[in-house]
Amino acid sequence: MDGVGALGTLAGRRQPFFKGAGVLLARGRRGVEGQGKRASGLLVEAVRLVFVAAFTGLGYEVGLEAGSERVLLYGVVLGSLVGFVVGGVGGRALARAAAEAEARAARIPAADMVAGVLGGLVGLAGGVLLGLPLIFLPFRVVGVSFAVLISLGAAWLGAGIGVAKREEILAALGVRLLPAEPREVVLDTSALVDGRVVEVFRSGFLPGRFVIPAAVLEELKAMADSEEEMRKARGRRGFEVLEALKGAGGSVRTDWREFPGIISVDGKALELARNLGAALVTTDSALARTAEAGGVRVLDISGLAASLRIPASPGTRLELLLVREGRSPGQAVGYLDDGTMVVVEGASGLIGERREVLVTGVSQSRGGRILFGRLAGVEGGSRGGAPRGQGPPGSGAAAAEEGAQGGEG
Repeated sequence: MDGVGALGTLAGRRQPFFKGAGVLLARGRRGVEGQGKRASGLLVEAVRLVFVAAFTGLGYEVGLEAGSERVLLYGVVLGSLVGFVVGGVGGRALARAAAEAEARAARIPAADMVAGVLGGLVGLAGGVLLGLPLIFLPFRVVGVSFAVLISLGAAWLGAGIGVAKREEILAALGVRLLPAEPREVVLDTSALVDGRVVEVFRSGFLPGRFVIPAAVLEELKAMADSEEEMRKARGRRGFEVLEALKGAGGSVRTDWREFPGIISVDGKALELARNLGAALVTTDSALARTAEAGGVRVLDISGLAASLRIPASPGTRLELLLVREGRSPGQAVGYLDDGTMVVVEGASGLIGERREVLVTGVSQSRGGRILFGRLAGVEGGSRGGAPRGQGPPGSGAAAAEEGAQGGEG
């Protein structure tokens, strides 16, 4: 069971919430860090071995040229020591470069990789031809080292040129580039707590591969462990949404990468999406704007919901089920299919009935969009609608307050 699955299982238990979740998160992080350190250590030792062998060979050849056994011994010992130190420094630098290259490779399109490999092979062939004469220098080890350096530099240059000219290269090979959709999407905390991402996925508007940043899991755990009931419920809701995504056929994985220079959870989710070349799924409009400004593709669920609202403007007729009384005398409240609240004047005696309503005004509140109206066919049944976005006299503030508390879902 992965980290998400284990945490989701804990989420459904009636116990002090997530006492074991911190252990699971720590284990996941330590496991990834341990694998990275082992791979990095092996690379450092391999590079150090190469440097020791090269510098020991160089010292040996210098001793042979000097014709002295003492110089030969000093050359071998000194060369091995220098190779050990230089190899360690160079190995660690190469390990850091390899880690950075791995992170960058995740963002590189496959077309760039193919063109880069082709260009690199051509550059490597040219570099080998250029470096071949150096093998015959008096100090063969030095000549071979410089030949290898030239070959690698030429391969690097060829790869860069290949990526820059990828369209021409692939077109010459008869390959036509197609715009690729991101294979994975990163979910932030707001999308998980909101919950609508499950229905959007079931409707086929999202790919089925979801990446959850470790920082998001930690934030959900902190919310679920909170003493505040509402915050605790939101945290549990987030883990329930993860399980629902898996139950609906989605692939959910946790990414344990750390971004030490970034403090906020939203910032880490954004940086992970940038590193993966993936889209960021959120309901946070501020984060969506930040991501778009940074060149990260955003799938804003709130924006999608707003675009799918039932269109309504003053004069529109709607059939509506009146479900309860409003805050002001004579008002009744109903809801559209998208959750928009409609305040109807002069209809408090019709609770439980479905009636045709004429929209007289539209208002925007913290809770979302609120429509005002009166019963269709009843002239003067209210003290006026709300033309140009204003609510009925004496009721707009109360309705706006009501909408903030129980408006659009």
